[in-house]
Amino acid sequence: MKIKTTLINICCFTLLLVAGLPVAQETASGDHVKVRWLAPDTFRQGMRETVGFYFEVDPGWHVYWRNAGDSGAAPRFDMEAQGALLGPIEWPFPTRLRVEHLTNLGYSGNVAYLFQLLPDKRTQEVTLHADLEWLVCKVDCIPGFATMSLVRPVAEQAAWPATDLALRNYFANRLPGGESESPWQPVSISARGSEHITLQLSGNRSDEIPSIFPVNGDLYSASEPEVQREDETLLYKFKRLPGSEIIESSDFVITDSSRAWKVSAPSYPKWKLRRARPLYGFYFCQHLLPVSY
Repeated sequence: MKIKTTLINICCFTLLLVAGLPVAQETASGDHVKVRWLAPDTFRQGMRETVGFYFEVDPGWHVYWRNAGDSGAAPRFDMEAQGALLGPIEWPFPTRLRVEHLTNLGYSGNVAYLFQLLPDKRTQEVTLHADLEWLVCKVDCIPGFATMSLVRPVAEQAAWPATDLALRNYFANRLPGGESESPWQPVSISARGSEHITLQLSGNRSDEIPSIFPVNGDLYSASEPEVQREDETLLYKFKRLPGSEIIESSDFVITDSSRAWKVSAPSYPKWKLRRARPLYGFYFCQHLLPVSY
């Protein structure tokens, strides 16, 4: 009887130990949203991988871009890693979402928020921990919170589930490329009174008018800008948010609906100098009128 009691105690103690071990929480869910990792089954030693969080959103609901627009909020990702270096969250180009009289910037349907991961040298395992916050909206909005973790071995070759790799590649192709790759180049931004700001683009694809999204949500309205074409120049007239201050440069994401590019447009200077001309060995410059900010 004593031996039986001892065995029972040992079994219970073992179960408690097992219950106390950390278990990777690879999925999360909230109202109208399911979240899971997009990651390989095995990372490759010394090879950078693009991984991320895949949000499955119920029809009619949406989540947000980094600049959420007139309302809403971008999701937040607080991540820690053991055995790897992590890059910042990268955002696929968004669409404009009309909600009553508001314009939001985000994703109607499923989306992946991606980031870069580089395993440490000689590490055998990568462990990720992430605290997530998000807002999912239709007309009303519902906040969501989750804690997720991931443990994966590191080997000589990476191994991806085919479906997840296809999803990763699809959303990776929707990440903005660099400014040097863009067929449209920023010229300047300039104030037009106190209510509007104009962005000037030049480009060689005169048959297309790309969509453009301001990264700065404190200066530009998210609503669709007015567009005017002048030869090979495009002028985008944005509504300016009340009380906002012009900054030295502004970032935008330009897209032709299949690819996207991030560009930075300098502000038109408060004083523009005419070209200097020599006069008796000296250079004189004349100031134009100041631009109103």
